[in-house]
Amino acid sequence: MPISVSCPSCAKEYLVKDEARGVRFACKACGAIAQVSETAAIDPAAQPELRRPARGREYASDRVHGPALALQVVTSISLVLCIVAVIVIPVVLMLGAGRQKPEVVVQLFAQLIWCVVISIACCVILWGASKMKRLESYRWAITAAAVSTVPCLTPCFVLNIGFGIWALVVLNELDVKAAFSQRESGTVGEQPSAE
Repeated sequence: MPISVSCPSCAKEYLVKDEARGVRFACKACGAIAQVSETAAIDPAAQPELRRPARGREYASDRVHGPALALQVVTSISLVLCIVAVIVIPVVLMLGAGRQKPEVVVQLFAQLIWCVVISIACCVILWGASKMKRLESYRWAITAAAVSTVPCLTPCFVLNIGFGIWALVVLNELDVKAAFSQRESGTVGEQPSAE
């Protein structure tokens, strides 16, 4: 990266390589001896443009499609399993009314409550994954990805954790964030300027 150095006599500006720190040189304008400081700052104006052009909504849509779809499929399976459990547990309680030990009844009620909690978490993940897939709400997408990484929260938690991490990685890409920002700010059809 180039370093900006000025002659102490005539104030002529020079751009020198980063490796020239501490080197002395003669000014071409006045002949005075100038030295590049050891701690000279890199001239931001002399740096090449580091920002690459944005890739657009199509790229972002392609990037989020895989993790969003994976979260939807695995979480749908988990939700179906939880709904079946929410139906079966009360049936077991009713069929065994009066014959089951109190510890078993308490355990079944705890499982029923846990299945309801899991069902709510599955609904959050499904909602956020659908928002992610359509690039509609970055907050919901991040929430869905984060909730899916909580261990033992869904019956298919091993898969959910992997897909949740995948979604978090994709959602943290600059182009993907920009696509969500465009959608949320209402500039969907416009291409970002290269500046």
